[in-house]
Amino acid sequence: MFGAAKPAGRRPTWASMCLAAAVGAAGLCACRGMYGEGTLPPDAAVHGGARRLSTTGSGDGTSLSSGPHLKRADLRRKDLRGRDLRNADLEEAQLDGAQLASTKLSGADLWRARLLTANCRGADFRGADMRFVWATGADFSHATLKRADLRAAFLGARLVAADLSGARLAGANLTGWDPRLQGNHVFLGRGQPLSAADLRRAILTLADLRGARLRRANMASARLDGADLHGADLRGANLRYASLRRTKLTGASYDRRTVWPARFDPQRNGAVLSH
Repeated sequence: MFGAAKPAGRRPTWASMCLAAAVGAAGLCACRGMYGEGTLPPDAAVHGGARRLSTTGSGDGTSLSSGPHLKRADLRRKDLRGRDLRNADLEEAQLDGAQLASTKLSGADLWRARLLTANCRGADFRGADMRFVWATGADFSHATLKRADLRAAFLGARLVAADLSGARLAGANLTGWDPRLQGNHVFLGRGQPLSAADLRRAILTLADLRGARLRRANMASARLDGADLHGADLRGANLRYASLRRTKLTGASYDRRTVWPARFDPQRNGAVLSH
């Protein structure tokens, strides 16, 4: 983590995104090397410069004993399932390998937090500040990320059936790791709700976006090379300057408000004009 002051709405840059990607990947390797594939006991001591924290209860929705002020807290491998952390200050917190399934994190400040390999299945991140979050290997399946600010976040994560509608994803890297493919892949699932999502400059290489609801989504300058958009709803979407090499668009619907890259023929690539 860096000691720089938190920017107020500063526009993410390609340099910061690349740095997040490099550090996130390195952090995943370090995390696996340190802990292996097992899980530490919930009451295991954590070390380092961040404050030490103990939890109470057994994931039944009770709050942390220290309250919601958890800035730079070391919560690696902690069991926080079902806890109420709404509006919590988790800025630059270390949550690598944490159990956050069904945790309530709406409105939480997770700026520059680390969530490497964290289990976030079904968690509620509505409206959370997740800029520059590093979440390589995390599982956000069925999580709610509506209106979350994920600008320049590195979400090399599983996002099956996650709700990203209205999320701010400008400059985010959504390329995840699929061990079955031995390569990068985005797990989003069919019918992904991404209406009006801000996906400018987002990296969606090889993304599975079949049937995704991308109506009015802003994907200007996004990288969609090899992505599968079969049957996706692209009505009113902005794809200006997007990279669409080998992108599968068969059956994708668009209308006259849809903006395509210059000289790109959507119908020739299988998309269907909706009247």
